[in-house]
This record gives sequence, C-alpha cells and structure tokens, in this order.
Amino acid sequence: MRLSAAQIEAIKQETEHFFGALSSVDERLELREMRNAFAHDYPEDSELQAAILNRAFAAADRLIEILHHVRGFSVRYENK
Repeated sequence: MRLSAAQIEAIKQETEHFFGALSSVDERLELREMRNAFAHDYPEDSELQAAILNRAFAAADRLIEILHHVRGFSVRYENK
C-alpha cells in the first residue's frame, strides 16, 4: 500500500513525538507498514502470507535492536 504525501507528513509529525525512540522517520514508516501487514488477515493468499513472514524474518535482528533501544529510551518515563 502506497501512502499519500499527507499520510507521510502525518507520520513524520507523529514520529517527532517519539524522537529518540526510533532512529528515523523511514524506520517508523517501515515498522508501521510491517505492523499493518500482520494486522490484516489474508487466508486466501498463501504467497502473500509467506512474503510477509519472510520480510519479518529478514528484519528480525533489526527488530530486536529496535526493541532494546526503545526499552532503553522508555526507562526515563517509568514511575513518573
């Protein structure tokens, strides 16, 4: 799914809110796209399901890095 310029701008503004949690707007867009792919059910399209899983598998190491970074970032907001 392609995003419109307005949608990308809205995501950029939202990402500024999370400044520091993610390294870039592009990373935020990529994570959003992956989340959306998992959120939708495609039971009739096994090739699409396989492509989504393969993409996530290929990104697994980076996703784990992001998780650790976000955990570290969020510590400053605990117990406030």
